[in-house]
Amino acid sequence: VYKWSDGTVYSGERKDDNKCGPAVYKWKNGDVYSGEYKDNKKCGPGVIAYKDGRKTFGIYENGKCSSEVPFDSNNSEHTETLMRAEESARKAEESATRAEESARKAEKVVKNAELEASLAKKNHKTFAKSNFKKAYKKTEALKYQHELFSALLNAIKAFAKSSNKPSDEADRFFKALEKETLEYKDEFLDEVQRGAQRLWTSTKTFPGTSLEFCSLINEAIRRDEAAVMEHVAVLARGINALCIAERKAPRSMPFPPDNCVYRGAVLPEEHMMFFSVGRKYRVPGFLATSFERNVADVFCQRAWRQNTSPRHPGVIWIIDVDPEGKTNPVKLCQHANLVQHTNVPGEEEYLFVPYSVFTVKKVTLSPSPDYNTPHVIRLQAAHDNLLEPEHLPLAPWY
Repeated sequence: VYKWSDGTVYSGERKDDNKCGPAVYKWKNGDVYSGEYKDNKKCGPGVIAYKDGRKTFGIYENGKCSSEVPFDSNNSEHTETLMRAEESARKAEESATRAEESARKAEKVVKNAELEASLAKKNHKTFAKSNFKKAYKKTEALKYQHELFSALLNAIKAFAKSSNKPSDEADRFFKALEKETLEYKDEFLDEVQRGAQRLWTSTKTFPGTSLEFCSLINEAIRRDEAAVMEHVAVLARGINALCIAERKAPRSMPFPPDNCVYRGAVLPEEHMMFFSVGRKYRVPGFLATSFERNVADVFCQRAWRQNTSPRHPGVIWIIDVDPEGKTNPVKLCQHANLVQHTNVPGEEEYLFVPYSVFTVKKVTLSPSPDYNTPHVIRLQAAHDNLLEPEHLPLAPWY
C-alpha cells in the first residue's frame, strides 16, 4: 500500500518499484480504478468507479483505454476483473498492516532497550542497594508507644529538613498526628503496631501543603535518603507488622472478593513505556489499593483533577492475587493485608508493603484517558517478596 500526501492511494503489487498486476488505485478526487497494471501503467481489463456513482469497464493498453462500456454486474469478465483487483488490494493492505505492526513492535523493542540502557547508565536504585533496606534490617519490632512517637517525630523532622521546611511546622504536624492517634490509645496498648496503622490512614496534612502522612512516608521512601530512612524504617516495620503474613502460623485475613484489588491514579506519558507487558518490578513505597473498584475510580478522578500542569492521563491499576489464597494460607499474598485500624472507614484499603513485586499482565490504552475512560493496567502481585530478586527495576511512578 502506497499513500501520497494529496490523498492518492495505491493498493496492490509492485515489481522493481513499478505498479504491476491486479490493484486498486484511488485518486485524490475519490474516483477509484480497479484493474490490471504493467510497467507502472494500466494494462488489460479495468473498472473505474466514479465518485458520482457511475461505473465503467474498459480495456487498457499502455495506460490508455481502447474501449469503455458501462459496468455490467452480470458480465463475468467485468466482475472477475473487479474481484481480482480488490483481492490484490486486500492482500496488500493486510501486508501493510503486518508491516506496520512489525515496525511498531520493533520501535517498542528499541524504546525498551533505550530505557533499560538509560536505567543502567544512571546506575539506578534497586531494593538491594537502597538505604531503606539497610535501615530496615537494623530496626526491631515496636514494643512501646514512646518508640512509635519518637520514630514519628524524628521521621517528620528529618523529612522537613531535607525538604527545607520550617522545623516548627514539623512540630505542629507531629502534634496533630499524635493527638489523633492517642484518641484510640486503648486499641494499641497491647499492640503498638495498630497505632502505626492508624497513622498511615490519617488525613492530617503537613502545614501549608496537601501532603498527608502516607504521602510523606512514600515520598521519603522514593527519595531514599539515609538520614530519613533511619526513622522511616521504624514506622514501616510497625505498619508492615499487620500486613506481613506470619511465616510459622499463617493468619486469617479478609480476602479480595474479586480475586483482585484496584488502585486509581494518573500516569505521566513519559513513564508509560516502563509498564510493558511482562515487566517485573518493585514499587519503592507502600502501595495502597482497594477491594472496591468505585473507590479506585474516586481516587483516579481526584488525582486527574489535581494534576493540571500538565494534565496527566488517568489510570486504573487492577492487581490480581492468587485465588487459591482464599482457602489456602500458603497461597496467600504474604506481604499485603486489609487495613482494619483506619481513620477512613469504607475505603477497604488493601495495603502492600514497600518494595513489593508486581508483573505487568495486560495494558489497555484509552484514546482519551481522563478519569471516566482511563488507561487500564493489569498486574499480578507476587506471592512472596522474599522469593523475588532484589535487583529488579523500581517503578518510576505508581
